[in-house]
Amino acid sequence: LRPDADNAKDFDAAAASAALKNQRPWVWHNFATPDEVADAHVELERLRAQGTLRAANAGTTAREKARQDEVAFLDLFGGSPACPPRCCNLFRRLEAAVAMLDWSDGGPLLCPRLGMAAVYDGRGASYAAHRDNERTGNSERQWVNYRALTVITYVNPRNFTSSEDGGQLRCHVGTDLDDLTWSV
Repeated sequence: LRPDADNAKDFDAAAASAALKNQRPWVWHNFATPDEVADAHVELERLRAQGTLRAANAGTTAREKARQDEVAFLDLFGGSPACPPRCCNLFRRLEAAVAMLDWSDGGPLLCPRLGMAAVYDGRGASYAAHRDNERTGNSERQWVNYRALTVITYVNPRNFTSSEDGGQLRCHVGTDLDDLTWSV
């Protein structure tokens, strides 16, 4: 798959690359239009109603990360469960943007075959602070998985705007790699 750069034309690759180089989060403010977000939201709610999104789908259990969401790993290449078209368009836009990054490790980033979709109930559901990747405790200090970059897209409904609605991402920037208490 060759990502379509036109799908990420508003992406500021230089700013995102600089943030990554400095180990800082970066926000793509105009990633999707309100209509694209609303359409993707409808697709995810439909998957939840059909039972595709379930708590049991998470490879990381509720005990490990205190998950309270409903999750599915959607196949971005047409397998099952298939990623719905509006959500797939957003995944493709992310892939196109990632292909434009100046990646510090030299090679291109690998894009997974599956994209994770999660829905929270809006009644206080949360996900405990965690690392998407961490180093092993042995002397080689290898990464636990291949994840090098995490990208999150919120497709909240249009009226989902106040802090009481939830949905805030907290990044614990500057913590030591071995710190799982999130102290700086």
